Amino acid sequence: MNKPIAALAALVVAAGASVYAVTAVKDKKDEDDKKAAEKAADNILFEFDSKSITKATFKCPDGEYTAEYINDEWELTSGGDFPLDQDYVSNVCTYVGKLTADVSFDNDKDKYAAYGLDDPGVIELYDGEETYRLNIGGISPTSEYYYITLDDRDRVYAVDSLYGSVLKTSREMLFNKYLVPFDDYSFAEIKVSEHGKTVYDLVRNAETDTWSLPDQFSSLPFSQTSVDPLITVTTRVRTSAEGVRETHPSDLSVYGLDKPHFTAELTAIDGTKRTLLINPEYDTENGYSSVYTKETDQVMLFPTIDLTLIKKTPYDFITKNVTNVEYADITALEYTSGDIEAKFTSDTKEGKGTLNGTEFSLNDSAIKLAFQNIVGSLGNENIKNVDISASPKLEDPLLTAAFTKTDGTKFTYQLTDAGNDLCYVFINGKYTGALVSADIVSGKNSAAYFYDEFLIAAKMK
Repeated sequence: MNKPIAALAALVVAAGASVYAVTAVKDKKDEDDKKAAEKAADNILFEFDSKSITKATFKCPDGEYTAEYINDEWELTSGGDFPLDQDYVSNVCTYVGKLTADVSFDNDKDKYAAYGLDDPGVIELYDGEETYRLNIGGISPTSEYYYITLDDRDRVYAVDSLYGSVLKTSREMLFNKYLVPFDDYSFAEIKVSEHGKTVYDLVRNAETDTWSLPDQFSSLPFSQTSVDPLITVTTRVRTSAEGVRETHPSDLSVYGLDKPHFTAELTAIDGTKRTLLINPEYDTENGYSSVYTKETDQVMLFPTIDLTLIKKTPYDFITKNVTNVEYADITALEYTSGDIEAKFTSDTKEGKGTLNGTEFSLNDSAIKLAFQNIVGSLGNENIKNVDISASPKLEDPLLTAAFTKTDGTKFTYQLTDAGNDLCYVFINGKYTGALVSADIVSGKNSAAYFYDEFLIAAKMK
């Protein structure tokens, strides 16, 4: 064979070997891809529309429970009489409907005890035609996975612990964990008592959609916007499964609820009630309060920090800074306090006024500002506390400010000593229930201070 022909033959052989090698590699890759696809497909445990589920059955260590979707909500139809956690059942349907395992193992039943599958929890979901069933075991030693088996597959699957923790069945998981069953727009009344004495009682007027405190607080300026944050927090308070304690407790004293620190009576617009006995001292180390709900006969633990309703007083529902009288709306002011006896007249249109008969000009900016400061200090009320239980007498007032308004009406503001550097507030001779700082009477930025500043500005001192 001559050299060119030999070389050509060698090239043909080499090319054939190369094609064979490429084909072999491709075949192996295809086989690997096929196995990977099969493995991935095997790890897909369920694929169905979670919204199609109409019935769910849970076999738990403490019983078997059935929930059915009726009138747009889940109802417990067998196994117990407790309120059902709507979010939990919905989440189970959602998670199972798209459930995929991370890894799987040979179905070695000798290892079932280690997997927690010797006595598993069981979930069955039914959509009217198909039943989707899974057996949920325990958590892995690394806490990464929960072990699951399906009746029609001969493998043990490990699913992410985030999903597995929801699928781990128990009565506590099924129990409604919210403090109240109301939404933000359902409340009609919120009444809280401490050691049997009413702290506050908020009532909603359905026609005007406004809130109010009882009549004895009617002299105080109520803040409508103060109620919304309380409701928003209260409707969102919930506990964990570990916080669900006894149903039909035989001894409330175990939780310090035989003589509860607080009682909250909550009423919805439709008449639904929740009566809560609350002990914030139950577990102060971990920050948990014990709560007994009379209507469900259930004890649960809630984070004390979330129980805003027991931390409120009437003071929290009033407007703290109130303008009773404004400078431009008065024609006269009689101000007496200590040695001060001042009778002002004011004519803002003409730009003039008088003090004890001596005229001054309101066109003078310094005088005008000083007079405005006097009126502001006496006409604005900065409420520091509320005490409806007090019955102070209007005797020896520390300060009296009697205003005549441009419409001819009178407004009188008076303060008496309440102790602790506070003063009781009287408006038109009646105690309002409000207390203000005694700083308004004397000291820096007091009415007396501004009066002295006025005398200097008006050259009357």
